[in-house]
Amino acid sequence: MSAFFLFSNQRRAALVAENKNVLEVAKIAGEEWKNMTEEQRGPYEEMAKKSKEKYKQEWRFTSRKRRKKL
Repeated sequence: MSAFFLFSNQRRAALVAENKNVLEVAKIAGEEWKNMTEEQRGPYEEMAKKSKEKYKQEWRFTSRKRRKKL
């Protein structure tokens, strides 16, 4: 999952609580992301990196299991 999606998922709950519709949520989250500094984006980038590594590990494990079954 990308850093932006991690950020927008976190932000979505607060925006929905403010009675924003889906289009407004997407627009606001996009604008906020665009205006964030690299420092502010850092935690989300790190979470995305960890998520990608976890996915790769799970994919390798799963693909090995499939090959053994064949």
